[in-house]
Amino acid sequence: MIASLHSAHSRGCESGKRYRWGSSITMVSGLPRQRVLDFGCGKGELSRQLAAQGHSVVAYDPDPALAGRLASLASPTLITATDFVQALADGPFDLVVCRRVVCLLDHADMLGVAAQLRRAVKREGRVLVAVCHPGFAPWIATSEAQPDTAAK
Repeated sequence: MIASLHSAHSRGCESGKRYRWGSSITMVSGLPRQRVLDFGCGKGELSRQLAAQGHSVVAYDPDPALAGRLASLASPTLITATDFVQALADGPFDLVVCRRVVCLLDHADMLGVAAQLRRAVKREGRVLVAVCHPGFAPWIATSEAQPDTAAK
């Protein structure tokens, strides 16, 4: 799976196009139904899609500005959390997805996140981390990462 992700990312970068997560969502959602933690879920786009496909999802983001938006996503297959301890209450997880997070962190914070990811995943589980290439970082800005202007 990691090789496929790298290949898709490389094709997007070589062509000079913005990389889209559609292929990654397809790969993850193609896995058997499992317990998933979407670590740093932003507005919950991936969480919502995985829950709709039958995965049991915890959407976690510590940003207090997203608390209301995340709460509105809650469903029988999607639990939201704004505190890591709260997110871990439903773990450990078969799969932990962390995308568009580590590219925003300094080294010390990245080490802390790595430790949290390890704590959240089952021993035989998987962690999928998307690392932003510095040369393409300005292109990662998506509607998912932008403030929610519709709520105003």
